[in-house]
This record gives sequence, structure tokens and C-alpha cells, in this order.
Amino acid sequence: RAEEIVAARNIKRMLTGKLGSPVCSSPWFPGTEAHLLRSQIARITSTCTLSVSGWYEVDEEAGIKNKLKVAEGAAESFPSHEDLATQAGWKHSAPFLLSTGKTTWPDLEAYPEGALTEEQTAELSALAEA
Repeated sequence: RAEEIVAARNIKRMLTGKLGSPVCSSPWFPGTEAHLLRSQIARITSTCTLSVSGWYEVDEEAGIKNKLKVAEGAAESFPSHEDLATQAGWKHSAPFLLSTGKTTWPDLEAYPEGALTEEQTAELSALAEA
């Protein structure tokens, strides 16, 4: 859950190995050690998963945000060893986790009329532009 990922960013804790035990920390964590471990794995995965630049492309037909597929002709245009030795030859293939703990900002047009106050709409718009 997004709130667990946000809370896990602020916690430094040694895990006990008992996945059902509560996490007593400051700031408060809303779950057990299993949830903290899963949140930390999600943070590490989103930061450290790399792929060859140009190998994946966004799958717009899937209907799921951030869904990737192997690009057509990717194997034929695979970069050389020299290109892979530079940072430009690589890119992140997992979506970045935003400050909200999610990978995308909410679509404000999808909310029904009157569901969000003007303050909430302005706050979300400011966060998305920052």
C-alpha cells in the first residue's frame, strides 16, 4: 500500500525475522514486519531495475498504466558493448515511486464533479507539476 511505502522511507530498523510482529517505530508504521519488508523491496526494485535503453516500450494497448512490452526489432538493434559501457545505454525499467508512494498522479478529470474540493485539486496539481 502507498501509505506503507511512504512510511518505510522514514524508518531505519533491523528486522527480527518474525513477519507477523508489529513495527514499533517513530514515525509510526501502519503494518507488520511483512509489510515493512514488502515496502522496502518495492522501493529497492523501483530504484534498481535497469534495462537496455530502447529494449522496452510502453504498452498502450494493455489499458494498464506503466505496462511495458519488448519493443519490436529490439533484438536486431541491440546496442554494442561500447554503448552498454556508458550510462546512456541503460534506463530504469520499473516505474519511479512518487512522494505519495504511488507510481502515477491521480487523474483529476476522472473524479466526479464535487468529489474534490478546490483546495485538494490545487494541492494535487501543484504536487504533480513539482
